[in-house]
Amino acid sequence: MPLNDFRAREQLEPQNECPQREKTPTASVESIPEVLEECTSVTEHSDSVSIHDMDYVNPRGVRFTQCSQKEGTTLVPYGLPCIRELLRFLISLTNPHDRHNSEVMIHMGLQLLTVALELTCVANCPSLLGLIKEELCRYLFQLLNMERLNLYSASLRVCFLLFEKMREHLKFQLEMYIKKLMEIITVESPKMIYEMKEMALEAIVQLWRIPSFVTELYINYDCDYYCANLFEDLSKLLSKNAFPVSGQLYTTHLLSLEALLTVTDQIEARCQAKVLRGIYQQEKEILKPNAEIANIIREAKLPETCSSSNDCLATSHLKQQDCLNSDMENDTEKIIPRKPTRFSCFLPRTQELIMIKNKKKLLISGSEHFNQKPKKGIQLLQEKNLLATPMDNNQVAKWLRENPKLDKKMIGEFVSDRKNVDLLDSFVR
Repeated sequence: MPLNDFRAREQLEPQNECPQREKTPTASVESIPEVLEECTSVTEHSDSVSIHDMDYVNPRGVRFTQCSQKEGTTLVPYGLPCIRELLRFLISLTNPHDRHNSEVMIHMGLQLLTVALELTCVANCPSLLGLIKEELCRYLFQLLNMERLNLYSASLRVCFLLFEKMREHLKFQLEMYIKKLMEIITVESPKMIYEMKEMALEAIVQLWRIPSFVTELYINYDCDYYCANLFEDLSKLLSKNAFPVSGQLYTTHLLSLEALLTVTDQIEARCQAKVLRGIYQQEKEILKPNAEIANIIREAKLPETCSSSNDCLATSHLKQQDCLNSDMENDTEKIIPRKPTRFSCFLPRTQELIMIKNKKKLLISGSEHFNQKPKKGIQLLQEKNLLATPMDNNQVAKWLRENPKLDKKMIGEFVSDRKNVDLLDSFVR
């Protein structure tokens, strides 16, 4: 090889190797997401394809594609269907009879539901409320039968959040829940350990600490014709359980006593509030002349700075009285519950409650007679003027449909009698 050709080849080789060495590091750097913006700024005016138009694959093999959103458009939230599907999935994790749900999965589902209920209330959405009424409450009551303390305590926590915020929509579920807690406390079984009874009593104490919960319990269940006497039965249970028969004092005795003391504290607070209202009404009658002085002052159009000390005292006292009046009205709006359909006013009178309780006892007695002999039960209620005489088919059909204490077999035999064809038509309608 001639010397000149060798030198020419030696000068060309470094120039050809440099581009190859520079290409490999730039390719690896450009694949890092943090360098994408710098690379695009450098190659912005180039004719080659932009890196943003390419998909990025991380070291684990996950591919990230570019967003196809147009400029000027806003992001649309997922909406209620997505929330409902997520809630349905979380509820499905708590199903104890699903063989795919392990104990860890059920506990995780209960914890996520606890967080969701602590952050928001789903009672305003009928689709979400339907899932809670049917599936969630059914799974929670089934989990209360399990011997695992972690699942048992997590289920009690979710139940408390449900009935604290949404008991207005869960009347039947709350009744079943309290009956279940009473069953756990009273049952004598080796499977029901002491810690479970203690947690059940703590759950009752937490419910009774909710403002006006005991009053709601008595009005909505004890004074309802077709519901159990929850307040009466629970008070008897706590009174019996608060006394240590064996002589040894346990935590369950203290919790029962605490629940009873919670009721007495609420009664005392309401009595004090009633006394304060009576004092306020008396002061309002006494302060009527001061109100007339204030009207004279307003008609005279005096300036705000009073010249007479008596006038200043009168107007200032009147302002304080107006403020007290507004505060009392706000307090009464917060205390007064919604008017039940069976009461004549928002806060039922004692006579109305006594009449309802007596009528409820007669209805229970008539239901027991009906389950033995239907005609005898109907006659008893007619004698007590609870059913019309002669028999009103629509009234009896309504009683047969709404009363859950009646035996379905006896209802079928009674309405299928040939003498009660008109009653059968009313019952079917």
